[in-house]
Amino acid sequence: MNVLPLRWQGASRAEALRALLDARVAEWASQWMTASRASSVVVDALADSRPDPAGGEGRWHALRDGDALLSMRLSPRAFEHLGCLLAGTTTADDAGLSAGLGQRALTGLMRSLFGVQAPASMIAIDGAPAPADIGSRFGALGMQVSIGTIRIEICANAALCARLVPLSTLAREPLVPRRAAIGPVDATLDAVLDLGQAVLADTLSLKPGEVLKTAIPVSAGLRLVSSRGEDILGGTLVADGAHRALKVTQLHFKKETSR
Repeated sequence: MNVLPLRWQGASRAEALRALLDARVAEWASQWMTASRASSVVVDALADSRPDPAGGEGRWHALRDGDALLSMRLSPRAFEHLGCLLAGTTTADDAGLSAGLGQRALTGLMRSLFGVQAPASMIAIDGAPAPADIGSRFGALGMQVSIGTIRIEICANAALCARLVPLSTLAREPLVPRRAAIGPVDATLDAVLDLGQAVLADTLSLKPGEVLKTAIPVSAGLRLVSSRGEDILGGTLVADGAHRALKVTQLHFKKETSR
């Protein structure tokens, strides 16, 4: 079974591709049409909510070079209609000259969108292209070209998109130690000294100034806990000049050695 990776085009990359294809369509229109008609050629991106363009009316044509594929779908008489538009007539001839002119023009459009290394001719497809070649979820970019009343749907697959607008290689910064990434942060830690157990009834008569005697020696350990009650480290009280200090004896978290 073939596995097809999902690879939607990002917004900025899709816009770069659309702008490139829009410019090439405009250049093609200026070569095949009068200025007034060329200005009416419009390129629109297909809506994101639109399903993959496999169904619907019209026939598909394709231009392929290796893995790069450009697919085009148009109505059955689009060649004739475009030929009449280019020739300035309203009725197609019986000899097929209008259809031939329209096909030649659209072949030129396809080749211009494909890039410099474009195949000489396009081929008609029976049915629809593979989903990987026209599906937006597989990295294909779809557009609609409007020439008067003619609607042409064009899809560039992911390989062609990568050829038209090469993927940029992002420079990745090396990871830094966690201490450097966090920076200076103040945290409140609570010191807890375990004094043992006492009878609850005896605590009800306690008064300020009374001394509680316990069996815990002076060298008993202290625990530093976070505001959420998690143990951070253990230690003992020591003298540091005229101050009390905490000597660390046990850590309750692992030091990060990886980057």
